[in-house]
Amino acid sequence: MRILRLLPILLLGFGVTAHAQSQRAIKDWVGACDNTRQCTAIGLSPESNEGVALLYFERAGGANDQITRIRLRFDLPPNAAAGKLLADGKPLLTLTARHFVNDPNVGAEIRIEDRAEIATVFAAMRSASQLSLDAGAGTSDAVSLSGASAVMLWIDEQQGRLGTTSALVRRGDATSSAIVPPAPRVVAQVKDARALEAAELATISASVRAALPADSCEEINPDLPLADAGWRLDAQTTLVQLVCFSGAYNVGSQWFFQRGSAAAQRLRLPVPNADGSGRMDSLDELINADFDPATGMLGHYNKGRGIGDCGSEARWAFDGKRFQLAHYAAIDECRGVNGDLWPVLWRTRQ
Repeated sequence: MRILRLLPILLLGFGVTAHAQSQRAIKDWVGACDNTRQCTAIGLSPESNEGVALLYFERAGGANDQITRIRLRFDLPPNAAAGKLLADGKPLLTLTARHFVNDPNVGAEIRIEDRAEIATVFAAMRSASQLSLDAGAGTSDAVSLSGASAVMLWIDEQQGRLGTTSALVRRGDATSSAIVPPAPRVVAQVKDARALEAAELATISASVRAALPADSCEEINPDLPLADAGWRLDAQTTLVQLVCFSGAYNVGSQWFFQRGSAAAQRLRLPVPNADGSGRMDSLDELINADFDPATGMLGHYNKGRGIGDCGSEARWAFDGKRFQLAHYAAIDECRGVNGDLWPVLWRTRQ
């Protein structure tokens, strides 16, 4: 089910890079690789299922980087601490308390970190049709393995591993040389920006709104707890947020720089195109956006639907002149993937 609210984008003239950030959905699997060639794979339950069942793993792009953890999420019984992982209904792994993790931030999940157990699961992923869990309360909904081999093959291609000893699927005798350096470090240079006083904010907000084309930004509904906002970034630059629409679970806003007496400049914030071309697009309207004046970080969290199992999430760092992309994650398959597992398409070191 795909019900993302599409945001306006503007193509920017960035150069094309081979094997750049990209995302691919094949049957019941999603693969994604970011700008450092770190890749993510997510196996989903069949689209007809209502319950939660997914498998998640990551692999960095260096020659010696391995998969060190598989994460599985099912509708687990309360306090589950033992069970069996099944491949096509047959026992694959015996799970004990060390496999079950109850993270207060993300909930309960199964983590497989033993190298031999990881190899066992990957062997099943290449040959079986589904994985499920028996944790004493009946068999769970299944993770479909339809598309798993194709996504793993695609990841091998993105990382330059085809025909090498480190490939996930199509192995060979060649030595992998897919060592990709991390993205340049992004540092937010503006710290402790000052929020505008109410009178100053009212003046600048009204001025920016008055200069906008008609109907480009709705007036704020006085019955909702929403308001424009602004921050003084430095002696010359003010950041202004105008709230432009409110829906059931998304609030849209436009952002502007006001510098001296010049006309306000609407921000168009870079995001990666996921087609593998290396192109960057831009957003000129953010969803559920917030600005942290202490760090100079601007955030965006677009929920594809109310339960938040698809959408996009981004952070930009102010470098003293502009906002540079620091992080971007997205998935458009609305099938039970919480935001903490959305595949990353852009990352930087902070």
